[in-house]
Amino acid sequence: MSLLIVGTCGAVAYNVLLRQDPKHKLPGSTAVHVQVKDIEVAGVSRDNNTSSIGQLLARTQPPARTVKFRALTASIQDQLAYLGFYKGSVDGQSGPQTLFAIKQYQQQNSLRQTGQVSRKLLDHLKFTRKISDAGKITGSIKTDNVADSEIRKVQERLVLFGYQPGKLDGVLGNATTKAIRQFETDRSLPVTGKITSRLLQELGN
Repeated sequence: MSLLIVGTCGAVAYNVLLRQDPKHKLPGSTAVHVQVKDIEVAGVSRDNNTSSIGQLLARTQPPARTVKFRALTASIQDQLAYLGFYKGSVDGQSGPQTLFAIKQYQQQNSLRQTGQVSRKLLDHLKFTRKISDAGKITGSIKTDNVADSEIRKVQERLVLFGYQPGKLDGVLGNATTKAIRQFETDRSLPVTGKITSRLLQELGN
């Protein structure tokens, strides 16, 4: 008889605690309803097997063409900086400073002044850099009709103005050329990297 009573009590407790309708819960009890819905991403179709998040990430990636253009721009900025035409950050952003540097380089090298980034421009810059590096190794790049003594005077004047033309050896090497370009840029002169009458006038020679 006692076993029957215990079994009956157990069944009643099961119905009360576990199977009761949440709408008729006992005082003090808490019913939690959780409803999970699919996340919809605006502008992304859900009619294929690709996840919405995956499609969203794909859309936020820059097109391959844009990535290539930025890489090309950064390479050109790097070459221009090495040759003394560009002072900004090598960031792949084709802004006004990059445009100005490209036009200066094109002007000095008798190219059409477009200011545009192109593979052809990069190839020209690399070729110019090779010539510049070769001159640095041999130490023999000179300006036509300019004596060694005149070059040395220019180097000395550049030092007085706070520039670094390298050794005062009367040779128009890479360091002296870069110093002249920097001086011309600061004085708003045509950037040539060469010893000209205008340069001598500005230096006070």
